[in-house]
Amino acid sequence: MDFVVYGERVFAAIEVTSTDRVPTEDLAGLLAFARDDPMTLRVLVYRGKAAAIEHGVRVVPLEVLLRGGWAGLGGVAAPG
Repeated sequence: MDFVVYGERVFAAIEVTSTDRVPTEDLAGLLAFARDDPMTLRVLVYRGKAAAIEHGVRVVPLEVLLRGGWAGLGGVAAPG
């Protein structure tokens, strides 16, 4: 897990990878986090081009996140 963001309106676990594919091993920590707290937003940021949901984890291209900020996560409220 690279980041945990906690605020009044968000609790998110974020993994960042420098690959252009979604490595299964990078999902492991996020999935473990989900077992402890199923309501946690789980996000994998990667260099690929397609946004997706893999096993309940939002997969977000870095470019989308940088251009859209928290809005790039699909309507998730900004922390705070």
